[in-house]
Amino acid sequence: MPWILSAIAPIIFLLTTRAAGFPLDDAWIHQTYARNLAHYGEWAYIPGHPSAGSTAPLWSLLLALPYLLGLNYKAWTFSLGITLSGTITWAVQKLAISFGWGKKEAFLASCFSALEWHMAWAAVSGMEIPLFTFLSILSIALLLEGWPFQGRCGLRAVMMGLLLGLLCLTRPEGLILAILVFLVAIYRSPLKALTFAGGMSLCLVSYGAFNYHLSGNFFPNTFYAKAAEYRELVEKIPIWVRFWRVLSPALVGAQVMLLPGVFWSVVKGIKARDKAFKAVAILWIILLPLAYAFRLPVSYQHGRYVMPVIPVLVALGVPGTLELMVKIPVLLRRVWGISTLIILLAFLFLGARAYATDVGIIQCEMVNVAHWLAQNTPPGSLIAVHDIGAIGYFSNRDILDLAGLVNPEVIPFIRNEKKLEEFILSRGADYLVTFPSWYPELTRSQTFVPIYSTGCSLTLKAGSDNIVVYAVKKASFQKPPGSFNYYISHAYGLYDLVPPFAPLLERTRGRGYPGRFCLYFNDRKLRSYPVPGRDRR
Repeated sequence: MPWILSAIAPIIFLLTTRAAGFPLDDAWIHQTYARNLAHYGEWAYIPGHPSAGSTAPLWSLLLALPYLLGLNYKAWTFSLGITLSGTITWAVQKLAISFGWGKKEAFLASCFSALEWHMAWAAVSGMEIPLFTFLSILSIALLLEGWPFQGRCGLRAVMMGLLLGLLCLTRPEGLILAILVFLVAIYRSPLKALTFAGGMSLCLVSYGAFNYHLSGNFFPNTFYAKAAEYRELVEKIPIWVRFWRVLSPALVGAQVMLLPGVFWSVVKGIKARDKAFKAVAILWIILLPLAYAFRLPVSYQHGRYVMPVIPVLVALGVPGTLELMVKIPVLLRRVWGISTLIILLAFLFLGARAYATDVGIIQCEMVNVAHWLAQNTPPGSLIAVHDIGAIGYFSNRDILDLAGLVNPEVIPFIRNEKKLEEFILSRGADYLVTFPSWYPELTRSQTFVPIYSTGCSLTLKAGSDNIVVYAVKKASFQKPPGSFNYYISHAYGLYDLVPPFAPLLERTRGRGYPGRFCLYFNDRKLRSYPVPGRDRR
């Protein structure tokens, strides 16, 4: 029954859009990494330019399979998300039982989770949310069962470490749960804790080494770029306000009716003999939003960063609520139960409508402008853009990422619009693509001339502005000595002066984008050439 419900709810969401696309531009980032990995064998957003721009490498790896096997990538992504939605309901039932509740209460908790609208949205979002949610709940449930400590050889402890290592490969904040489990493991069995740490380090060391090789940092570029982008919020808003801002979207829906039951479960867990183990589930609900309150205090996209704690709230809240209902009059019990069910179903359909709006905005803004760029800009054009997802996937143009995922060198001045303008010009970008409200000073500069706007009515109704394409007025280059010299303009700006025809014989190398070079004559661009072997199509 829960498995069926967990499939029906996301399918309702898909029917509202006819599976047209994804509700987030970030989903296209995963698709681009996956496609390039399958086609070119590179961990690169732009072929030939490896980068640590995927926050969820395990998810990107899973999405590469349809490109390798010749399958429909949308069908695969949606099917994978819906399948994981089913595994979440199973893990919720397992967690509730492990916490000490009965099978009936656990079954109802899994049914509630299957119909919870955030989980349905996440299942067809194209994002790593359902994978991260499943791995985190399964890890907590296995810990509460004492599974890692069973047996003498320590194999289960190693497997538990590997499971949490995969969790960290899905999102870096999985490290919070891994540390909690390790501390509890030390309390139970220091030797098993060391074995567990050994299994986890197999994933974490390779993960950190890979990122360090690509970017010079242990975590992916997004980890640092997002923190830099929202540093001003962290500095201006008190921590308790930020914590509530992050957590509150997760309470939008029928789960708010379960809060008394959650508190009741917490009280029972604190009094239990194995309270150290049960504290992991309780602390996970608090520490995940708290981590975002410290580094990324945002509530957009329906609180997608804290969605993984919702099933844990449900696993504790439904059984606790059922036990509390026994203690109140029958009339109040019925009102509470019926109201919760009505709110659960009402938000399922409200969530489906919100999903349709989200997908519609991405399609008529990001995907629309990506196709426009593919049809109306010369091959080899360099596009400075924020956000890069759909544009990187569909436009077949070189990208200059102003959000720092692919170009981490912008992170130190990511909110300084004057320096961003200098950066765009120094790298020789041909176009700027962004929402004007995101960069009001930058887009008002005379350097950027608007040439296209999507005019999407959905975005305007949502209270935002439309994405705009700007042509970049190139700064005049200093003429090289002699009229008949050519030089290469790379994505990183003006490079070596070379004799005539040399650019046709030599590949440009270095830290730029090796996918193109531009041939100039007396400061006039004559033509943009693709480098042999680097055509992405």
